[in-house]
Amino acid sequence: MNEQSTKAVNLCVHGWLDNAASFIPLSQYLTELPLIALDLAGHGLSAHRSADAHYHLIDWVYDLHLFIEALNLTTINLIGHSMGGMIACLYSATYPQSVSNLILLESAGAFTQDERFFVDNLRQAFVSRKETQKKYQTNKKRDVSVLQSLYKTRAMHSNLNIELARLIVDRNIRVCAQKFVWKSDKKLNTLSPIRLTESQAQAIFRSIVSPVLILLGDNGYPEIKKSAAERLQLFNRGKLQFINGGHHAHMQSAKQTAKLIRNFISR
Repeated sequence: MNEQSTKAVNLCVHGWLDNAASFIPLSQYLTELPLIALDLAGHGLSAHRSADAHYHLIDWVYDLHLFIEALNLTTINLIGHSMGGMIACLYSATYPQSVSNLILLESAGAFTQDERFFVDNLRQAFVSRKETQKKYQTNKKRDVSVLQSLYKTRAMHSNLNIELARLIVDRNIRVCAQKFVWKSDKKLNTLSPIRLTESQAQAIFRSIVSPVLILLGDNGYPEIKKSAAERLQLFNRGKLQFINGGHHAHMQSAKQTAKLIRNFISR
């Protein structure tokens, strides 16, 4: 490995409604560098935002910046899955001196929207806030007997086996006296009121100076594959490779993912 990479730590940012546990399989194969995985606000073991606040992508980028400052991390290999890849891209563009390598897992860096749909999207987002508030007025306690069903549901929706699905679910719940409640914030289910335009996203990608590795599941989301292929040349030093699996391929094929990351940062 080059000198900068050997001093770096691997900092992992999870996707929407996931948590730090989604990087446990990868951590078992990527042991030569310290690996840190955080829970974004509203997810896993992290606190919720205040009752009058909502969740915006830019705020998670600032949270990441404060996290990196608090740990005094000067050089990092930033690894982001799905939404975490968007956060990682924005951070890498804003603080390029801190990122030695950027690795995007099943992420094309941003979901964008034509500016013509801005107002309609804003209106729908406000509606979703009201609907979510009505639907999740209380965080009801549920019997632990239904957990197996929840594991199966999460496994089905994320194309994971039960063991991998359980890693994510268990970190998002709190169990007490044979009952459990969800720890993830209900407001995460609302629509994003503001999305980047494609031109804004491209400006972000062009501002990233670190080498970029995009790892996509061969059975991942088609729209991510399409966007990644179109945007690859926008990165200063971009590389695209495929791994076995779906949208959570980094969990399904952790050993393969670790090998490709290791080869990339040690080139």
